[in-house]
Amino acid sequence: TGVIILSQAYPLYLAKQAASSDVLSKGRLMLGLGIGWLQEEFVAMGVPFERRGARFDDYVVAMRKVWSGDVVEHESAFLHWHGFKSHPLPAQMARAGATGQAPGVPIVMGGSKGRIFDRIALHGDGWYAPMGTPDELAAALAELGRACARIGRDPATIEITAMLPPNATLDAVKRMEAAGAHRLTAMPRMAGGSPADAIKRLGDELLAKL
Repeated sequence: TGVIILSQAYPLYLAKQAASSDVLSKGRLMLGLGIGWLQEEFVAMGVPFERRGARFDDYVVAMRKVWSGDVVEHESAFLHWHGFKSHPLPAQMARAGATGQAPGVPIVMGGSKGRIFDRIALHGDGWYAPMGTPDELAAALAELGRACARIGRDPATIEITAMLPPNATLDAVKRMEAAGAHRLTAMPRMAGGSPADAIKRLGDELLAKL
């Protein structure tokens, strides 16, 4: 679980890889994308740190075109794509229209700073929220709701994935759900001790009771 820093990647390769992964997994791929904040990473990747947000926005739009099945035409400050189609198409294309999902695989955006809420409202199928408490999550979702209202989007169309706090109780899980989380990701290595023991505890003390 996590995100790929899209601004550092070449979006045509990533779109092709994501589509193939979605086909091989029979439509189970969720593509986590982030903008990035560490300038040294961008220097190491040979990608300008400046305008990384604009590059991210442009890449998302362009990747959706690759997944559409139509002839791709995309001319921007960052990309010059013309006159081609891409195959295979994502397996989730068939149900995208029925669910309101944009073409291709679901894009889950990570982050909590800058214009992330506006970007989620415009481009995201989901948000990977780095919040560890119900109060933090509820406050952030209120901000996301305001971003959706500004463009007339229903915030209920955005799936929320949050982190399960280490050593969480069943009550904590329920409170995260009440705050607005649809999915919680567990990170056993953060609980201390053996990851195998943490996974067993997760199954015995939480999953078995849900």
